[in-house]
Amino acid sequence: MTTAMSTTSNAPKSRLPFIKKHPIWTILAALLVLLLGVGGWIYFMQTRRAASAATKVVPQTATVRQGNLIISAGGTGTLAVANEIDLAFTTS
Repeated sequence: MTTAMSTTSNAPKSRLPFIKKHPIWTILAALLVLLLGVGGWIYFMQTRRAASAATKVVPQTATVRQGNLIISAGGTGTLAVANEIDLAFTTS
């Protein structure tokens, strides 16, 4: 008795990758990733430029006037000095 061998195989069928099946979607996805990357880089550079512009020091100016300078303080309590220095002047 002879038995016939079956010629069918259990190997998986060859499937095309997504890129080959859907080239338009692949191109659109790549463009989207590229646009997001460029947009993120531009945003980063703009915020960095704005931060460096905000940290520049602008000198403060005022009008000079001639007159007496009066500084006063009021209050009660005991004063404690941090440093005490004896000054000796040769002329009065």
